[in-house]
Amino acid sequence: MPPKKPRRPPEESSAAPVLPLLLRVLNAKSAGKFFEGVSELLAATSNGGPRLPEHTEIVRMMRVFLLLDLDVRDFKEGIGRFLFEKEEGGYALEARDWCSTIKSARAAEYLDAAIQLFPGARVPKDWGPRLEHLTAIEKDLVALDRRFKDSFNDLWSRFRDYLRDR
Repeated sequence: MPPKKPRRPPEESSAAPVLPLLLRVLNAKSAGKFFEGVSELLAATSNGGPRLPEHTEIVRMMRVFLLLDLDVRDFKEGIGRFLFEKEEGGYALEARDWCSTIKSARAAEYLDAAIQLFPGARVPKDWGPRLEHLTAIEKDLVALDRRFKDSFNDLWSRFRDYLRDR
């Protein structure tokens, strides 16, 4: 009988390194500091880190909201750019639901309008099918961008308040 190998302690969870950062983010005094913390969190959880489904729902939504906000508001590339994002764009339905939950009504309405442009009002998680449909609805998405300008203005303060109240 071969000798028993010594037991190794379980490897650290992929969420363990981000927990202190997450706590700091939740304690941010302003929406701006909250956004900065979320940006740091995104950097800590991307580029070779765990994929989105492996993160807690809150961390996953922080990443999704950050890219959504950057694509639509900061880079001014619109909702189509967010939906083009390989992983994060596949979470459009969840982002809409979270926006409703945190009472960022205008952001939820914007996401819902974009989602309605997909067959069966379902944004495919898989990038290939999503990309195929994005080319067909590009002009409609640009029209939504104009219609829902500034709809993410309250996203970070609402998200921070929601997380604090939990």
